[in-house]
Amino acid sequence: LEKVLSFDWLYDWDDPDVTVGYRLLFDFMSLASQNQKHRAIFHDWTAGWVKLLKEALDEGVAAGQFSIDDTESAAKAISAIYQGMATRWNLDPEAHSTEWALSSVRSVITRFLGMSP
Repeated sequence: LEKVLSFDWLYDWDDPDVTVGYRLLFDFMSLASQNQKHRAIFHDWTAGWVKLLKEALDEGVAAGQFSIDDTESAAKAISAIYQGMATRWNLDPEAHSTEWALSSVRSVITRFLGMSP
């Protein structure tokens, strides 16, 4: 579970990689919506995140911590949760604080996995 929830660094205003990274992500998403080559690169980037999460979920299933039939689909959903929360946190920080993002991600993902937050 801790591996699945280990991406809290995505919500750190003091991390220069986060600040630059979101600007690049949003610009790239815009390009990907209009260009097949950029869309393929975005797919590869997303697939990398899904792979990391799937590996953590597979470990949890093997250890009996999670009861998930399709870890790839679950990893895609968790990746989308992270990305959606991060988008709100980054673009509307007045209404979506760091505290909100961190607690919401943890709560939503643990509930999605059938666990108590």
